[in-house]
Amino acid sequence: MPTSGMSTTNDVAAERRALIDAAREWGYFSAGVAAKAPMFHGRRILDVGMGAGPHAVAYVESGAASYVGVDPHVGSDKVRDFRSWSDPSIPDYHSFPFSVKDIERLYPNVRLHSGLLEDVAHKAKEHRPNLAMLNAVTEHLRRPDLVFKAIWELLDRDGVVWADHHNYYSWTGHHQLPRNVASWRRDNPAENAVVDWKHLEPAHPSYNDPNFNRVRLEDLRLIVAKYFEIEGWRCSYEAVSRMTPEIRTKWRKYSLAELLTQTVVIVGRRRDVPLDIDFKDRQFHHPDESYQSDRDYLNEDMTPFDLDNRVFFSNTGEVGSHSTNNFAGLRVFDRLKAGDTIVVTKLRERYTFTVAEVVRREGASASLRLAEPVPEPLRTVNYSDWTIEV
Repeated sequence: MPTSGMSTTNDVAAERRALIDAAREWGYFSAGVAAKAPMFHGRRILDVGMGAGPHAVAYVESGAASYVGVDPHVGSDKVRDFRSWSDPSIPDYHSFPFSVKDIERLYPNVRLHSGLLEDVAHKAKEHRPNLAMLNAVTEHLRRPDLVFKAIWELLDRDGVVWADHHNYYSWTGHHQLPRNVASWRRDNPAENAVVDWKHLEPAHPSYNDPNFNRVRLEDLRLIVAKYFEIEGWRCSYEAVSRMTPEIRTKWRKYSLAELLTQTVVIVGRRRDVPLDIDFKDRQFHHPDESYQSDRDYLNEDMTPFDLDNRVFFSNTGEVGSHSTNNFAGLRVFDRLKAGDTIVVTKLRERYTFTVAEVVRREGASASLRLAEPVPEPLRTVNYSDWTIEV
């Protein structure tokens, strides 16, 4: 448990182990952290909007050189307890066993600041971060342009920004249940009230929720591109099968990318000088109904959205598909033969392999056996959510 005053080396080691155990028990050592480890290993992290603080423990213990976290909840008793996802008896938010001062004392390379990034940027600057992360944060920002400007000013030369944006205009943009089409309980009135893009109606309760913005994907991309050279813009699609001709006609002012993109993972490298892009006519939080209403995307081709091309690595090194869009990865496999070259990408990682064999087992999905050895992390830790290119 936390202590105060003078501590011996053994005391500090015991406290740190207890802190790690608490962070792990509360769910902060998630698979998502492990999957991002190749990106942040050895880097000085600036984590924007990360909550009350325990994420710092997971990132530093997983290889980050240092960690600076900024969030209005730092120092409060509103700490996310991810155990509540599987145990309804546990509150979503409550006090963590260790304080911010405890975490900073036990990890001298961690600093946690309470407030908005724009207001505490001067405190974070001294840590010279070279990787900024915004995990499910951009959808909450009132002024994403100011936040990305502040990040650009804080990052070292050639610094990298990573963001995971949850898009309001998607099938799940209402931020309520259901989280995807597969889990939709069709006999549940509350879920039926939000499915199939009902939340895009101005009268819907979610439409003017102050906790979430309705930033257009095109505008978000412009903001990022002004300050960062975009190296990755990977969209995850949802509800392709629910896009009926009637729904498409009704929401023709939105592009298919906007309506079908559930999340976007963004990776960008800091520009030496921002681009000359003016945002004075852009609306980032809750755009007016008339904003860009003259656009018409009705005749867009749906075909690209049927192919998601997601794959995973098995512990034996074979490549399989776990695509949620009609097993699109498997359709890529059908085009391959021994000797073909494939490229798999994720975040800033990129690997090239040669297909040794397209394995087709009776009663099972096809997979790819590769000619080259697969790096151990891809088989054991960082194995899921890769994109395949041919």
